[in-house]
Amino acid sequence: MRRHIVSTIALLALTPILAIGGDAHAHPGSGVFVDNQGAVIFVDTGRGVWQLAPGGKLTLLSDAAMHWLAYDAAGAFASAPDQFGEWFGRTTPPGQRPTLVSCSDFPCTIGRDGNLYFPFMHGLTIKRRTPAGDETIVAAPRDFGYDDEHALGVNGIACGPDGTLYIVVLDDLHQSRASADHWLYAIDPNAEAPHRVRLVKKNFIPPGEVIPPSERHHESIPQYCRGLAVDDQSNVYIAATGNRCVIKVTPAGESSIVLRCEKPWTPTAVALRAGDLYVLEYDDETPTEGRNWPPRVRKRSAAGEVTTLTTIKRD
Repeated sequence: MRRHIVSTIALLALTPILAIGGDAHAHPGSGVFVDNQGAVIFVDTGRGVWQLAPGGKLTLLSDAAMHWLAYDAAGAFASAPDQFGEWFGRTTPPGQRPTLVSCSDFPCTIGRDGNLYFPFMHGLTIKRRTPAGDETIVAAPRDFGYDDEHALGVNGIACGPDGTLYIVVLDDLHQSRASADHWLYAIDPNAEAPHRVRLVKKNFIPPGEVIPPSERHHESIPQYCRGLAVDDQSNVYIAATGNRCVIKVTPAGESSIVLRCEKPWTPTAVALRAGDLYVLEYDDETPTEGRNWPPRVRKRSAAGEVTTLTTIKRD
């Protein structure tokens, strides 16, 4: 029996607003990546896209302060228009590889096949867009057992090393109506139904680890999550924004907290390189008018040592 949930206005409450340039009045962005040379690239909703070189030099790569960022290592979208598909933009110069693709309205990721994947309008319709501009649906609400594509909110998507897509889903993004149910799904974009979608873990934030309302991110529900990343063993690391922590979920569905943030900081994106975890965090307590959400990047080494790599100050 298929489940049917009435559409919610929740997405209007937490769906990011388009923000370009230095003045952004919106929610913090999600996107951090590490290139082959060890440079850290991350989005700053109030300023644009930064690059932190291994030696510590900080460079503003772009002033396109979108909310979501995808890293195209092979540069399949290097020749894409500056703005394309209504929602997306190329934030690196034409022809540059790796290529950065941003989105104003919902999370996106580059698959192992070089295509762009995204949950359309944060819903359970997962689309694939080729560099040539062709779009197809790789998963629909019915694949998850739902009839209404707006019933659930998708606020994070990532691609694993084998091409599997992972999404974080929340039953209701509206704080006063939230059921607290949340899911991590795996999607094989090339599989046939009913084998296309697999539930990895339901309610992956351990109940005993939920922080009290006074400690939560910007009045969010604790299950509110954003970015995620996948390692070579298919462990998924999730920025549990509302709970001020990073969650690790194993392929067997075991979950644990691997990094905590203290107020005013909260995580919105994660990246992995050589066993190290990189976390993009935002100050959600002391935004500066006209230049909101100052970010920082921390690294948790494979040995468990946590260091702050950079903090963007607001004047």
